Amino acid sequence: WEDLDDPTRAAVETITASMQSVHVLTLGPDADKHAALSAIQAAATGKGRNVLAMPATDTATAFADHHPYATKVTDPAATRDRLETGRWSIRAGQLVVIDDADHLDPDQLRYFTEHAARSNTKLLLVCTPTESRTPAHSLVDALADNLPWAQRIGTPTVDRATAIDRARTHLTDHEPATAHDRDAAELLARRDTLTATQHAQFKPRLHTHDHSREHGLD
Repeated sequence: WEDLDDPTRAAVETITASMQSVHVLTLGPDADKHAALSAIQAAATGKGRNVLAMPATDTATAFADHHPYATKVTDPAATRDRLETGRWSIRAGQLVVIDDADHLDPDQLRYFTEHAARSNTKLLLVCTPTESRTPAHSLVDALADNLPWAQRIGTPTVDRATAIDRARTHLTDHEPATAHDRDAAELLARRDTLTATQHAQFKPRLHTHDHSREHGLD
């Protein structure tokens, strides 16, 4: 923890102290992913929780092998099969980390998010957006944009403008001329107010507790 910079430490604190079942961590290319994930693992294991890594790509698997941050490493397809057939179970409070989660197909993403809520486990979706990714905007990006407790570390280098962002830009650049335009502008303003309130509630905060003991993933 002592080696983390303030933004990373604040994001890690927010994730480990959160009571939410599904978390998203978006990383810029300059972020120290291993340091962040190692700190999250330390907080979990400090409370007696196991950490299961389910890298979604070969690159993420190689990263987990060379920079360990979990008790066990497996892959999403095998994990789902073992859970559905009853060969595996994940106890409440355990942490599941899916690196390169933006490469999961929609069915896999839905399964693991629903499983986290159903089993009272913790699911951390980690992604590092790149220009070459297809599709350019994933469902994990949508979660990152809309979950007020989603965290970002590092400097983003990819233009991730959403449909809402593009609509806002259009309405800003062009005076609303129709009733539909005015309704859209009003809805966007209300959404922005609500989003700002929620983000303020989940704003990353630095604490001075013993993280290995005080911040679990219960």
